[in-house]
Amino acid sequence: MIGAGNRTVSFKAAAAVFFMAMIVPTIIFQGILMLIYVPSDSMVPTLENGDLLIGSRVFSSPERGDIVVFEEGGTLLIKRVIGLPDETVHIAEDGSVSINGEVLAEPYVVNQRKGQAQDFEVPEGKYLLLGDNREHSYDARYWDDPYVPLSAIRAIAWKKVFTISRIIKG
Repeated sequence: MIGAGNRTVSFKAAAAVFFMAMIVPTIIFQGILMLIYVPSDSMVPTLENGDLLIGSRVFSSPERGDIVVFEEGGTLLIKRVIGLPDETVHIAEDGSVSINGEVLAEPYVVNQRKGQAQDFEVPEGKYLLLGDNREHSYDARYWDDPYVPLSAIRAIAWKKVFTISRIIKG
C-alpha cells in the first residue's frame, strides 16, 4: 500500500492508473489523432512553417478543401485536396483551377503561380493535392505521379494548436 495523505492506495491500483496514463494517450495518438508539424512554407498563408496541428486518423474519404497529411516515399507531406476521384482538373495559365469545367473559388491561395496550363484526370480512388502557396509548393503539378491514393493519406488536419516559432520568439 502506498500512502497518500489519509488515503492509502494499493500497488495494483497505482499500477493500473500508471498503465492507463501511459496506454490511453498512446492509443489515442497512434490510432485516432495525429500531431502534425508543418516543416515548410508550402501552405502559407493557411499554415506557417513551424505550426503544430492536430488531425484525425479516422476518416472515410477526404473532401475537397481538406488539408491532409499523406505519405510519399517514406516522408509525410501536407497539402490541400483539390481534385477528387473521377474528376477533371484544369489549371489555367493564370493559375486558376477548374473542376469539371467550373472555376474553383480558392480564397486560401495568395501566391498564385502563373505559367503553363495543365490538365489532370483524377483516377478512381486517388486525389489531386496542391499547396496553398502555389509559387513555393512542390506538389502534384511537378510529381511524376500527381495522384495520391486514399491508402497513402494518414490524417485530415483539424485545428492549429500553436506555432512553435512564436513560442520560441516569445
